[in-house]
Amino acid sequence: MTDDILSGTKRIGVKRTDRSVEVSPRGYLVAGKITEELQEILLALAEDDLDSIVINLEETEHIDSWGLGVLVVARQKTQERETRLVLCNLNRRVQDILKIMKLRAFFNLEEDPRSDSSTG
Repeated sequence: MTDDILSGTKRIGVKRTDRSVEVSPRGYLVAGKITEELQEILLALAEDDLDSIVINLEETEHIDSWGLGVLVVARQKTQERETRLVLCNLNRRVQDILKIMKLRAFFNLEEDPRSDSSTG
């Protein structure tokens, strides 16, 4: 994995600790550059030897089918590598989309990446 990918961008923050990474996309996860950048970051991280990847959606306002697809692929890739993928700090709109698409049980959902309480 290259350092360029893990440096993040203005629209996607990346914080790495020992064996865990928090990825924080900002704005709209819809078809376009930010979602492509997120996909590149998540696929690179999925190949790394990590215990967990936390996707903090606190600053994500909306997600469309393209953005959901990126998250689904990331979940599948991390599951293959036995890396835990967590979505956290979802706003009501994103929670509703996951519920409508019947994806709440597919993802590990948490309120806060630093807590052990699960919301889904």
